[in-house]
Amino acid sequence: SNYVSYSHSIKNNKIYRIKVRATRTFDSVYNQGLDTETTSWNEQYLFTQPTVSYAKLAKGKLKIKWNKISGVTSYDVYVSTKKSSGYKKVKTLKAKKNSCVIKKFKKKKLKKKKYYVYVVPNKKVNGKVIKKDVTYVYAVKKGTTSTTEEYK
Repeated sequence: SNYVSYSHSIKNNKIYRIKVRATRTFDSVYNQGLDTETTSWNEQYLFTQPTVSYAKLAKGKLKIKWNKISGVTSYDVYVSTKKSSGYKKVKTLKAKKNSCVIKKFKKKKLKKKKYYVYVVPNKKVNGKVIKKDVTYVYAVKKGTTSTTEEYK
């Protein structure tokens, strides 16, 4: 029933590794006194979704640039023609990259006047890939740069 909280300011574009474990103290019938149980460490990684700093749709190409996140191993770029559904992963890029050009979506040339995009950072730890949840998308209209929209 007891808990401990800890707060720390979090910076964008950085990965945080958090380790937590539980300990409980109880009356022991066998030891005739207090006894303690401790769980193993639980490790979690927290990081933000990259901010798309530039996105433009022109001449059949969708150009996207985002802010890098220190410590990630790769980025997945997703595109859709609808705000809240139909997203397809169109590219996976190494952590060194922070931009890409998309020429096709669902094996067809880009012809729509509006697309929605987002970038997901990935962190590989002990052979397992950890991904960031999507919290916002960018609407990219033909001839204009992107605007932020909440993901629904």
